[in-house]
Amino acid sequence: MNLDLAISTATDFIAKQEGFMSHAYWDVNGYAIGYGNHYYSDGSAVQDGDTISKNDAYDLLQDVVRDKEQSIRNMIKVPINEYQYAALISLAYNCGEGNLQHSTLLQLINSGADQDTISAQFEKTCVTAKGQYLPSLYTRRVAETTLFYSDVKTFIKNNPKTTMAIVAATAVFVTATVIYFRQVRKAA
Repeated sequence: MNLDLAISTATDFIAKQEGFMSHAYWDVNGYAIGYGNHYYSDGSAVQDGDTISKNDAYDLLQDVVRDKEQSIRNMIKVPINEYQYAALISLAYNCGEGNLQHSTLLQLINSGADQDTISAQFEKTCVTAKGQYLPSLYTRRVAETTLFYSDVKTFIKNNPKTTMAIVAATAVFVTATVIYFRQVRKAA
């Protein structure tokens, strides 16, 4: 995987989704600035009255995207392409790494679930804020799903061995799961 492509794709995608604000504004979790950042690179919180240039905001976003990428790197257990990784970085940016780590979506991706199952779960993941359904979050999940599957055909064509490895790993997982539950049933 071309990590630089994944990071630049995620950065551009997030910038488009968040939009730019040169002054601090109240977001659901506190003050944000630029492209939805609540903290500066030095760890200090955005405060009411803060301002930022578009270039500085983009640089800050790049720093945050790199941090998110590093924090989710070990969560993904199957080979994915740059666009899929960018979509997951965006999700971690918007929902938090902890929410991604414990999500059904990540479990499905790591288990090799099919496209329809993963797409349906994307649309259910992190679509609320403080318990309230937000259509804008649903719209963002749909956009992330589109990004996630934007280059699958090319990926499969260019990585037939990786694709076969995913299929084989899924078959082993399913077989092991069936054996495990049969043993659990016998023990009960």
